[in-house]
Amino acid sequence: MKILTLVLFGGLLSAQTKELIHTPITQYILGEPLTYELQYTSYNSDISSIILLLREKGNRDFRQYRFRFENESWRLRLDPLNLSPGAMEYIVVATLRSGETISLPAIDPYSRPFLMSSADAIPIVGESSSIQQDILILTPEPNKQSAGKSLEIALSLFSLDAPDTNSARLFINGVDYSAYLIVSSDLVIASVPGELLRGIRQRILFTINKQNGQPLPSIQWESRFSFQEKASRAMELPSGKINILARKETIRDVPDDLLRAQFYLNGRHRQLKYELRSIYGTDEDPAYQARNIYNLNLRHPKFDLYLGDFNPMFNRLSLWGNRLRGFDLAFNLKYFQIELIGGELLRKIGGLVVADTAAQRWTLQNYTYQRSLYGAKIAIAPIENLSLNLNVLKMRDDTSSIRLYDYFTQGQLISQNITMSGSNPQDNFLIGIGSEISFDRQRFLWQQDLVFSLYNRNIQQGTQNLIAIGDTLMPYDQIGLGLDPEWLESVFIINEYAVYPFPVKISGDSYKAAPLRFSKYPSIAYSSALKINYFKNYIVFDYRYTAPEFVSLANPVNIRDQQKLDISDRIRLFRNRLFLNLRIIIQNDNVLKRETENRTRLLSPSVGFTLMPGGNWPSVNADIRYYDRENDATWIDSTSADERIKNRTYYQVFSINQPVKLFGIQNRLSFLVSLSDRSDQIHNRPVGYANNELSALMLNTSFKSVWSKRLSSNLLFHYNKNSSAALSFNSQTAGGSATLYFMDQKLQWLNRYKITTTSGDLKYIQNTLESEARFAYQRHEFTLSYYISLLNQDIGNESLTRMQMIYGFSI
Repeated sequence: MKILTLVLFGGLLSAQTKELIHTPITQYILGEPLTYELQYTSYNSDISSIILLLREKGNRDFRQYRFRFENESWRLRLDPLNLSPGAMEYIVVATLRSGETISLPAIDPYSRPFLMSSADAIPIVGESSSIQQDILILTPEPNKQSAGKSLEIALSLFSLDAPDTNSARLFINGVDYSAYLIVSSDLVIASVPGELLRGIRQRILFTINKQNGQPLPSIQWESRFSFQEKASRAMELPSGKINILARKETIRDVPDDLLRAQFYLNGRHRQLKYELRSIYGTDEDPAYQARNIYNLNLRHPKFDLYLGDFNPMFNRLSLWGNRLRGFDLAFNLKYFQIELIGGELLRKIGGLVVADTAAQRWTLQNYTYQRSLYGAKIAIAPIENLSLNLNVLKMRDDTSSIRLYDYFTQGQLISQNITMSGSNPQDNFLIGIGSEISFDRQRFLWQQDLVFSLYNRNIQQGTQNLIAIGDTLMPYDQIGLGLDPEWLESVFIINEYAVYPFPVKISGDSYKAAPLRFSKYPSIAYSSALKINYFKNYIVFDYRYTAPEFVSLANPVNIRDQQKLDISDRIRLFRNRLFLNLRIIIQNDNVLKRETENRTRLLSPSVGFTLMPGGNWPSVNADIRYYDRENDATWIDSTSADERIKNRTYYQVFSINQPVKLFGIQNRLSFLVSLSDRSDQIHNRPVGYANNELSALMLNTSFKSVWSKRLSSNLLFHYNKNSSAALSFNSQTAGGSATLYFMDQKLQWLNRYKITTTSGDLKYIQNTLESEARFAYQRHEFTLSYYISLLNQDIGNESLTRMQMIYGFSI
């Protein structure tokens, strides 16, 4: 459906810098497929791959989806099941055949990705949230007496904004019992053996961080507990859930049915915690990366083991959150830790043969080599507040996974013009060191990482006695370090596509390695993060340096050739009812100051606040950001490329949530306004230049009412105005929903209607109607929904219909 396509627009207009120019996406429609389409401002043959990194707002792990090149544009279609309610964040990363990466947003993409919200929700703004950050004690109650074989602890995290379940810590009388925790996104339980506890009075402390590493308010209380040998072991019983989804869907009279089963189980036996998760669906497609998920996690005070599909947090610079199908085994000993990791980073995608019979030419495209990953890390903690680690990571594409004779006969390979148009097989080896210093329960935390990278962008030809120094090819034996490239082949393949990893001193026609010139290393990355949480201030100094030839195939978000200092302060005032957010980013590229490249500078200050007075007072969020971006390029005349960059961007967001009580009816009014404007400060651009100026206005309002225990409603209105050099349009969405509750809310019936109209370069009218019934009884949950969307536009009418059934059973 045309309206469900969000266009990342650009165009090959005049010669200029290599960019992906687009209007940020602000909204998506739940239950409807979402298609991204983008164009590149230079030659599409330069691009090796483009991927979309997508995650729920506040989550740490991105899911990856790959764009395909079709009809002179790059396209990606997302299934409705990949879109979550509320808000989502995304990044687009293009990798060029030269190894260079281009990201959207271009500035600090990982910590400031694009934010889009579902049409039924008011988006969450930056770090602000109107949710009160409270942890609710379920058991044991403060100052109450309990007895048993183990102390049972249960806490509710329902009111927390994006907690990091891996950061949860539990202390009793100053002793760390975190190994007994079982943490989900909204519930914490622990069963601590009574024989380990001393005395009757137990001082309990629980701490947890947000997904971005920021500590959330901890909770501490006292309880009385008496150890009894014959107590119940009910908390050791497993718990979990089974979900089965059946969907019958039709888009443009084309069926798109789906059957998906989800299984989740967790529990504990003595000191061993286990978690089993699987997702199986009929949408698994060998033309894409794996969508089914199988995962087993075992946690013990002595070891952690992950098997199947997971997102390892191995090293912030080399592997951090990318999906891996394999294993991760960590041994937790007293003074050191050993971690082994391995598996498949990318699976083989067969590709497509495209024939040009007129030219007698055949091309194999849209293929992906199988990519394996193996690594090891040793961490040593000689003292309590210091940890040191050494880590090694190895990634290599399997050249035998894609072979031309799997697609063509021997005679065709000899007599016909056959080429491969896609990603080249690559090789990557990384070795790094890191340290962590912490005091006062990590209120002072200093983390550092230094990683050295070896990268080869094409290993198809195997080992050669050649290596690249900048743009110059040199015989490896003339500048090598005395190591035979044939002997190194099992670790790293050296040929003309590999970059020499050390600084080089050039004297006339001679080249000499200069490994002691540390500031000139072309393939290192360094990260230093200092976090201080004192005197109601949470201050972060984050410095990152990435050299131009540094590559980690397992961390596509790592932007190369960049130096960035990010300083932020979150100030808590009036008993955490007012938060002030201050931040400044200073960023430069061309870190080695090469004369053949331009140097781009960025200055970005921002300020914001969050007011949460509680009660019937409104919650208010505001955020103001400014970006000043400029390079040192010059433009000669209309026959040359105009690579000059000088633009300024203003971004402002204001939202308010106000409880309102009228005639005994509880209501909540939500309002959000967002303004952004990007202007080009260079006014003598050549004719046909693809200008990236942009202005956008977004207004969202919502009025929720709870009429009684059996009826609630929600009215909404959204307005968007977007204007750029490529596309200008306005859109308005109005709608409402009503929910009926029966049988003490065990049965819910939701009905929703929306109408969207647009004008300008994009014109259409869309009507959507949805009805959903949910029934929950004891351990059973059943959902039945029907959805229809009708689109009227000048080129014709389109429709989407879907009927969906979900059955869930809690174990």
